[in-house]
Parts: sequence; structure tokens; C-alpha cells
Amino acid sequence: MKYSLIIYSDKADNGAISALSLAQAIIHSGHTLYRLFFYRDGVMLAKKNTGTSPSQQRAWQQFVSENHLDAVACVSAAVRRGLVSENESLSATSTFEHIAPSFQVSGLGQLADALANSDRVVSFG
Repeated sequence: MKYSLIIYSDKADNGAISALSLAQAIIHSGHTLYRLFFYRDGVMLAKKNTGTSPSQQRAWQQFVSENHLDAVACVSAAVRRGLVSENESLSATSTFEHIAPSFQVSGLGQLADALANSDRVVSFG
């Protein structure tokens, strides 16, 4: 079964913890995680990891990287929270100064694609 998760919660919220637990269970049970879509405050989990990053943020980034997952931070939400500048949001580049390298930045089209191509979509936050 193909799952996609929409994460609205930031690193301090229980929704982010629950979403990570479900994502790990999906992978461990042999199902497919089609896409992780980080929206609203959830984009803060995609903020580039620093030595002082909260453990929840580090855990998400490690999980995404180790499992080579399709993790998308919503560009509009990232711009509103200062993670992506207006100029970066208009650029075709795939690297963003404040976004972890295991995440991509894209728009709601990626969310629509996840809704269309997943058997189940679960939102947190």
C-alpha cells in the first residue's frame, strides 16, 4: 500500500512525533511512503540541521535521508517562515540555503500529486 503524510506540526508539537512514528512503521512494515509533504509550521522540520537543532528536527532529517524518501517542504510556507527568500522561491535551483539537502522545495502541485497517487493520505497537526 502507498501512503503519503502531510505534516502541519512543527518540531515542538506532538503531531510531528506521531507522524514520524507512523512513517517509521510504514517503512518497517514493507509498505511504501510515496511522499512526505511538510506544510504550514511543518516546514520548520526541513530547516537545515545545525548543532543546536531540536532532536525532533534531527530525527526527521535523518529518517528522510536514510530512507531516501520524497520529502517536500511547501515553498509558500517556507517563504512565510523565512526559510526561503522570494528570490530563491522563483529560482529553478534545487538547493536552498536554509533547507536540509534531503528535502526538496516545491508547491501544492506535489501535494495534489500525492493525493492522486497514494492509497492512503494521513495528515498530522
